[in-house]
Amino acid sequence: MISKKLITTSLLLLTAGAFMLADYAGLFGINEKSEYSLHEIKFRVADSEDNAPLVHTRAKCFQKTLSQACTQRVSGKVGIVSIMVPATRVSYRSLLFDKGEKFVLAREPDLQVMLIHTDYMTQAVTVNLNEVFEQPGKIYQVSMQARGGEQKGNLE
Repeated sequence: MISKKLITTSLLLLTAGAFMLADYAGLFGINEKSEYSLHEIKFRVADSEDNAPLVHTRAKCFQKTLSQACTQRVSGKVGIVSIMVPATRVSYRSLLFDKGEKFVLAREPDLQVMLIHTDYMTQAVTVNLNEVFEQPGKIYQVSMQARGGEQKGNLE
């Protein structure tokens, strides 16, 4: 004969399992939470001749309707230029489970980045922000050519 304790435990486990399955399927609703965030994009800037990393490189970003589309921050690494671009992060959550997140751009997906160095020709790069969000942590390689007629690194 089956005891009342076993039946009660079985019903409790079935109810809890059904509740978790229903919540995972989103039957109780899914909450959206939007928050402003900054996303980092890194560039490895190097001399085009000897691939030596360049220091003191500045970045300026543009989009169609925005003349200052990013902010530069100190990367802490030689030859790495780090910029921050704004985005809205939307996260989805049920009662018990995280359902994922996505980034929503406030403007167009193409970001024009000008890398500026006093001893090198200005280099313009176009970055697709959707690609940046899909590949976080990617470091973009940029080679810069020295300005003509100037010698660098020689002190007299």
